Parts: sequence; C-alpha cells; structure tokens
Amino acid sequence: MVNHRSNSAKKPPPPTKPKPKMDTNEKDPLQVFCRLRPLKNLTDTIVVHKIDDHLLQISPPGQQKQLYKFKKVFDPQFDQHSVFKQTAFPLVKDLIDGHNGLLFSYGVTSSGKTYTITGTPQNPGIIPRTLDTIFNTLNKNGLQNIRFGFKPNNQNGFEIISTPDAILKIQNEAIYSTPSNNKTPRKRDAYDWENRVQEEMFVKDINCDNKYAVFVSYVEVYNNYIYDLLGDHQSSEMNKCSKRIVEDCQKRYYVQGAKEIEVKSSQEAFDLCIKGMKRRRIGTTKLNNESSRSHSVFNIRLVQAPLDNDGVEVIDDDNLIHISQLSIVDLAGCERTSRTQATGSRLREASNINNSLLTLRHCFDVLRENQKLNTNKMVPYRDNKLTHMFKSYFEGDGKVEMVICINPGLEDYDETLQVCKFGEVSQDLVTNRSTPIKRTPLRPINNFFIASSINIGPPLPDKYVEDPSDDKTLMNWIMTLEKRMENHEQNSLIIDEYQKNVRQNISELNRDNTLIEQQNAVLKMDLVARENQLLEYENRFIHMKHEYSETVNRMKLQIEELQQELSTTNHRLATTEIEKSDLHNEFRHYKRSIKESWKTEFRRLQKHFIQKVHEAELEMEKKMATNQEKLELLRTIINNDDDLEFIRPSWMSPLKVKQDTGNEPMTTATGNNIQSPPVINPRHQRSLSTDDAKWIEHRPPGTLDLGTVFQPNIQSKRKKSVTNLKTSDFVGKKDEIATKYSLTHHQATNTGDVETNVYKGDVIPSLTGGSQVIFNDVEKLTQYPCMSDSLNITTRKNRKRLAEMFERMTTTTTATASSSTRSTPTTVTSTIVNSNAEGMEFLPSTSSNQRNNGTPTKRKKF
Repeated sequence: MVNHRSNSAKKPPPPTKPKPKMDTNEKDPLQVFCRLRPLKNLTDTIVVHKIDDHLLQISPPGQQKQLYKFKKVFDPQFDQHSVFKQTAFPLVKDLIDGHNGLLFSYGVTSSGKTYTITGTPQNPGIIPRTLDTIFNTLNKNGLQNIRFGFKPNNQNGFEIISTPDAILKIQNEAIYSTPSNNKTPRKRDAYDWENRVQEEMFVKDINCDNKYAVFVSYVEVYNNYIYDLLGDHQSSEMNKCSKRIVEDCQKRYYVQGAKEIEVKSSQEAFDLCIKGMKRRRIGTTKLNNESSRSHSVFNIRLVQAPLDNDGVEVIDDDNLIHISQLSIVDLAGCERTSRTQATGSRLREASNINNSLLTLRHCFDVLRENQKLNTNKMVPYRDNKLTHMFKSYFEGDGKVEMVICINPGLEDYDETLQVCKFGEVSQDLVTNRSTPIKRTPLRPINNFFIASSINIGPPLPDKYVEDPSDDKTLMNWIMTLEKRMENHEQNSLIIDEYQKNVRQNISELNRDNTLIEQQNAVLKMDLVARENQLLEYENRFIHMKHEYSETVNRMKLQIEELQQELSTTNHRLATTEIEKSDLHNEFRHYKRSIKESWKTEFRRLQKHFIQKVHEAELEMEKKMATNQEKLELLRTIINNDDDLEFIRPSWMSPLKVKQDTGNEPMTTATGNNIQSPPVINPRHQRSLSTDDAKWIEHRPPGTLDLGTVFQPNIQSKRKKSVTNLKTSDFVGKKDEIATKYSLTHHQATNTGDVETNVYKGDVIPSLTGGSQVIFNDVEKLTQYPCMSDSLNITTRKNRKRLAEMFERMTTTTTATASSSTRSTPTTVTSTIVNSNAEGMEFLPSTSSNQRNNGTPTKRKKF
C-alpha cells in the first residue's frame, strides 16, 4: 500500500532570506520551442500564424492580435529531423560531454506531443533519433564498454565490474535467459518499428580516453503515483508497485527501485521504449481516441570511466565514474472536462493531470520571482511527484528545454492562449551552467578529434594497370596516390604535433615527479618530528589525567560543602520570602495612607491657589481701571481745544516745575521744596568744547546711517573719520598724531530696535613708543516708535501741548557730583522717541555720574 501525504495541513514556509545575485555569464536560459501541427479538419478556422522563426501570432476573430516570442517556431512544413536537430541534438552533445539535460513536451490534448516525442516508423520522433545519435557516436569510435562492465548500485550510482566477471555474467545470461513474449494486443502494435527510418547524425567531439555504457529506464506518473514501465510485473499488478522518489548523495532525485537496463544498440533501447509505451495508461476521450492519461519519463543515462595507461581496460576506481542523464518527458495534455465530457475514472485522471501541470506552472512562477527579485521563497516541488522528480533540474543541475505543441484551430483557442503565455514567461528562468568533466591525470592525451582527423585517403582503385596505353586507369591511380600522399603529409604533421605534446607532457611529469620527491622527503622529516611531538603529548596527557583525577576528588568535596551551604541558603531564602511578603503588605498599607494624605493636601492647595488667583484677578481689574482712566485723560487732552483746562487725575501728585536758562542743567522739585545739588556735565565744560585736539572718528565697515535728526557730533576742526585704523594715525610727530578717539557701534535691543553706542577716549603715548586709548565716555542713541499709533493730532497747538507733556513725563535727570579730575568716566544716554504724528521727535537725555551713594534722584515736570 502507498501512504498518502496530506496536503491539508502544510507547515508555513521559512522566512525569506536574501539571495546572492546571479552571474549571468554562468547561467543558461530555459529554451522554449513552439511546434504547430496541421489542422485536423481543413475546414477549421486558423487563429495561430507563424510570423517568422521566432514570433507567433494569435488572432481570434473579433479580438485583438497577440504576439509571442520563442526560441524557434516550427510550422507544419518542418519534418521530424529538423525538429530533432534544433531541439534534442544539443542535449545529446551535452550528454556525451557529461552534462545532464531535460526535454519535455507541453500542450493541450491532441496537439502532437506524443508524435513529436515518439513519432512513427517513417517519421521517428525525438526518442528514437536520440538513441540513434548516441550509438552512432559510440560505434564510430569504438568506445562502448563490455556488457556488464558497469553495474547499478541501487543508489543512483554505478560500480565497475572487472572484465572476467563481466564475461561470466554474459555467459550466465545466455544460458539461463528465456525468451519472453512482450507483445500486447493493442492498436499501437500496428506500427512496424523494426523497419523504421534510422537517424545518421553523430557527435564528432567525443573523449576517446573513456569507455561508455548506456542505460535506459522508463516510468510514468499516473494519478500522482509513479510506476515502472520496464519492471517484471504484469499489467494487472501495476497498482501494487508504485515507486517513491528519494535523494542520492549528490542531492539528485531519482525513482527508487526503477529498473535500469543496459543496452548496446539503438534498436535494443527503442524496443524497451516500445515495451514501456505498451504498458502506459491510455484512454479514449471525445477529443482523442488514444489520449495519454499519464506523464511518461524516458531516462537515458550515459556512464563513462577513464582508461588506464595502456588504453585497454577501465581504471578500477568507482570515484572516477561520471554519469550524465537525459530525461525526455511526454506530458499528458491539459484538458477541460466540459469539452472531453469525462466521467468516473477519466474525470479523476483529468483532474490529476491538470493539478500536476498547475503545480509545474506554480513552481516556474516562484522560481522566476526568486530570480527576478533576488528572493528565496520556498518552491512547492513536493506538491506533485512530477515536479519533485525534476527538482534538481529546475535548481540548476542540467539544461532544460521545452517544446510546446499547438493546434492552430479555433476550437482550442482558450487552451492554446494559456499554453503560449506559460511558454513565453518560462523563458525568463535560468539554470546553472554545467561544470565540464575533469580529465583524469593518468591519460592527459587530448585526442578528441582523432577519429575524424586521421585519414589515409581514398581507397586504391580496384582495376590494375594492365595496358601501358590505358591512360584512364593510370591517371586514376596517380590521382589516388597523390591524394593519399597529401593525407600522409597531413597525418605526419598531426602525429608530430601529438609527439610534441607527449614529450612536453613527459617533461612536465618528470619535473612534477622531482618536485614531489623533494616534497616527500620534507614530509618524512616532518612526520618524524610529529611522531616525537606525539610522544611528548602522550606523556603530558598521562600527567594531566592524574591531575584531573585529583581535581575531580577535590571538586566532589567542594560540591558536598556547597550543597550544605545551598540547603542553608534555601532555608534563609524561605525566611526572607516571608519577611518580604510582610514588608510588601506593610508597604501597600503605607502607600495607601500616603496617597490619601496627598489627596487631602492637594485639595487644600487647590483651594488656596484658587483663592490667590481670584485675588490676582481683582488686583488686575483695578490696574486695568487705572490704565483706562489714564487713557481717557490722554484722549481728552488730544481732542480738546487750546483753552481746555488740564484735569489732574487722582493718581498724579502736584509737581513744581522750575525752568532754568543758560548752560545749567534742568532740575525738578517736589512739593516739599527740597533742593537737590546741581548737575554738572563734564562734556559741557569749556575746556572740552573749545579743545583743538585731533579726533579719530572710527566708523568700522558696516556702520549704519540711521537718518535721525540727532547725530553724534564732535566739534573739532581736526577731526578725521576712518573705517580702518592705521599706525600713522597714532605714531609719528606730535602735531600729526591723534589725541582723541571715538568708536561707533550698533546693537539690537530686546524690542528689535537699533541702539547706537559712541565710545570716546584719550590717546596717550605708551612707554614703549606706541599709543594706548583710555575710554572715559559713552553716548547711547536709541530709536523707538511712538507709544500709540492711534494718536490723531489735528491742530498745531494740540501737537505742541502733547510734546510738552511727553517731554515732562519721560524725562528723568540724574545729577551726580562732578569729579575734579578728567579721568572719571561719564556715561551719556540719549533716547530718541519718534512719533508718527507728522514726524515729531523728542529727546530726553540722561547723564550719569551718580552721587549720594549711587542712588539716583528722579523728578518729574509737567
């Protein structure tokens, strides 16, 4: 019984891994050929046309035309020989060179697949022509090994049998073999294959240093089971002997238990093929009277092994055997049950056929995706026995070719369209290029072309010269001899070349032999040293073994002590766990109490902050009311006429304004008439204003021109404005060098306005002959916009009154006692207020040299 593997519960595929990129120079694409069969009925509509040798056009009535490209397109005018020469002959050459190959036909039912693979006695197909070509090549060069020289080892490999044992097996087979009648009363026996047409092609470049043997096997895949078509069973027992697929040591898959038979001629091999075809499952459908109900696989295995130095016997070494295989597959046709009207077992067969072909297409799609996107998705080979059998081919172990057979009639249009799409996209697949066979080092002579290159010339004429006057016979002999002499000279050159190669090889062998002898002597010396080292290692090992035993005993004692400590620790751990549990409960209780106290405190603080916010809001409302009162007063001043009486708000205290004239600074007085000391500005001293010193006004590059009314002004006739300082301005004659220095600097304020600082100082000569600057004064000029953009001053008197009010409100004078010395630094700050009301500008200025312990006295004027 055969165990069925359930596909219902499949394991998920492994995660995809990045795949290394393929080198296209070491890959061969899957070659797809297309063959058109003649129409079944001459009245059928043709929808498939051949455009050229590579393009096929499908043009159904009323639909858009479609083009498909293939390696080669064969129309009905191409015979079987032409198809074989361009499809299977390259695979035969690869087979003889030691490479694997796979060729299978694909198409709908009754499209000519079996005819292409098998053919008829008058027009043999690919299988008989392949067998003829193989044996033509071997027999032409006399390279076949003795029968039973190679024996299958039942593990997809072979063993070498000695010549006496092989001869004994031949004798036993002749004695004990009984003739068998393999004829089966079927319709296919009507073909007379004994008188079939023979293929005359052969492969020229064959390695004549090897001996060859040919083995064939024939299996079929029926309802996803594999059966041996060459086994010793009868037809009624076929359901009981299904085979399984296994993997050999070289990661190649084969049918375990399938019978492999050695053949010595093409006719013997094809007789076995006919025997298998008679056992193959066929059935009658509405579309075909003899429809193949299974996929058949005909395997040709070529076994080769190198000869010894004498070129007579095969070297008795199984590792030198090389096996190449060519599998020719006749796939069952894909069909629709609506057209075949199959029922019962025929319906089950059709379902299994379609499932296997669908699995084949799915495997091709996944392989193409892996190669195109450089992924590593799992290919479902094991979903069907057909794809499982050829897994090694699809993964690069051999060349793969496909022949799709097409019926050009309209009746098969839907199936033909799917077949063409599958064939075209299959050409995107690539397989690894096979590795050439390594030549054996025992026979390095390269005589690939010796069978065709050495030719002694035409044979001698049959008629001898009997009459000296017979010029015709004489000329015939002369031409023959001259031709043979030319061939002799060519053969001499070839032999000389061979001798030269032999001498060169012998010289290389002698040189290699000398080198090997030297290496052997070195290796012997190394071996002696290693033996001595081994003895030393053995002594060390004995000593270490003794130490190891002592260490083991000591460790056992330590283990016992540690076990006692472990038991004590476990007891402590249990006690600690109990304490931990108690602490955990206590912690939870404490956490709960803390949480409640936090909530109580949070409510109290929340209530307190709400009260504070409420008080702050009330205070803010009071301030806003005060500001509103001030703004109302300002609007009243602006909008009233000249005789409008000034109304003092409640927040203003009465001030007494005192206006001084002359150069004395302006002072303010409060209501209690406390006089403040007079303000002295050292800049207004006579000695500075009338000084005729030379000034250097330093305005670095990038100094802005503010365009303001008030500008820094130096009242000196000897003023010099520079952007870059020079040594000549400070070092030289006394009358020519500068004694005063000023530096203009701009900086941005926090409100985004521009503030100009003018730093002033005295230039004093230094002890070393240079000059130094001591800064003693800073002037600040600040420009900012008016306080309100909404002021609208319409009359001249109102503008004047507003200017006076702003001057009194914004002017603060800080008076300090002036020092008796000039070196006391003084800081002067000038503030410019620009009003948008017709360009009015006001300048309150502050000069600070503070007295009274640095506390400024502020007075206001109105």
